Amino acid sequence: MLEVKLASNRYLALFFRCFKPHAAAVKLNITHELPNIILHRPEQIKAAYQLTREGRVIYEYKIVLPQHICFRAAYTQNGRCITVFFISDILIKHEFVRRLAATNLVD
Repeated sequence: MLEVKLASNRYLALFFRCFKPHAAAVKLNITHELPNIILHRPEQIKAAYQLTREGRVIYEYKIVLPQHICFRAAYTQNGRCITVFFISDILIKHEFVRRLAATNLVD
């Protein structure tokens, strides 16, 4: 089984503060849906272009909640451990990656 962790950083704190009504659903999606996607539908996982974090490739995926509410999340994987460290309401990939690249979360 894959272990999923949420990093502790100001970007995630700000996201969960801004989208408080959806926080529980987002966390549930990350802990249950993300491992399922990685194991059974890896074609849905894409690298965030050439970005890395601590020398690891950054991947991103779209979080789809009921009522067509969507977010995009960035994570790294180290063996069986997945660390989600950035979530945004920006759905267009190149804009999401541009926003992520502007943070101190990438190498």
